[in-house]
Amino acid sequence: MKYKFFLYFALAATLLVILYFLWPLPFWYLSSRIVLPAVEKTTDAAQAIASPVSILFRIDDLAKENKRLEEENAVLKSGLIKATEQTSICTLYSKEFASANQSEVAAIARVTGRTPRGQSQTLVVDKGGQDGVREGAAVMTSGYLVGRVKRVDSSSSEVLLISSYLSMVPAITGTGRQTGLVRGGLEGLFLIELPINAKIGESEAVLTSGLGGDFPPGLSIGALAQSPGIKKGPFRSLKIISPINFSSIEFISILK
Repeated sequence: MKYKFFLYFALAATLLVILYFLWPLPFWYLSSRIVLPAVEKTTDAAQAIASPVSILFRIDDLAKENKRLEEENAVLKSGLIKATEQTSICTLYSKEFASANQSEVAAIARVTGRTPRGQSQTLVVDKGGQDGVREGAAVMTSGYLVGRVKRVDSSSSEVLLISSYLSMVPAITGTGRQTGLVRGGLEGLFLIELPINAKIGESEAVLTSGLGGDFPPGLSIGALAQSPGIKKGPFRSLKIISPINFSSIEFISILK
């Protein structure tokens, strides 16, 4: 049976080929008027059905691509923030290194913690005894005295700022050579216990006097403000203007 079927099929195919070459017109008519229109309509119908599905797939692909780009953008932003921060840290460290007399400095430290403004005002820094830091050492930033080392651990230290009400620094004016004490508080720095009739020059510098041995002499603290000051008995107090913003200190130099 199978053999006869293939035989008949081969004969029919051969006959059709012979007829196509002898009289192609019916074949052309059949293909152009019936087969091709049917194929076109079938293709159009298939495209009409597939078009919404393809649009959905494209929307899904676009959403995935958008999410990927957003993730890459987030990674790039994070890297840029890190690079900017590292640049800022290097700049601040270089600035502090340049302002310090390296022969007098035990360590340049970074601030890692601080107490809230208005309390005892201390800083925690990342250098300690293993770095040559000693208790009581003077602490500078940008060439100005800002505090003293209060406590030393092996790899960290606590610094009491001169802006704290707990701090008291023996000082002297640069021109008039008037001695007094620098004391901190909520209203800033003041040079207190100046004689009532002491002659004070305009914007006169305030330096450590070296009295008491707590600090070496000649460290810059700030300049006296132009004001009458506060009178109390035989003494008066004058406000000191420091170029240092004590609440934003990031690097310090700890003297030997």
